Amino acid sequence: MSDYKSMYLTLFNRVTDAIETLQQAQRAAEELYISGSDTEDASEDNGYSGEDIERQTENANPR
Repeated sequence: MSDYKSMYLTLFNRVTDAIETLQQAQRAAEELYISGSDTEDASEDNGYSGEDIERQTENANPR
């Protein structure tokens, strides 16, 4: 028989992590917008790099 509680908790935790990641990205984008940053590579200003975002995505979606 399937362990539905374990499956539900796993899904809940992954969805919660994804929501947190999206909220962090939204806050970073809003900060860039508010600051009026016109830099071409805005990732330097918000503390996120492309590698950081890729790593977070990989951690949230392990294969």
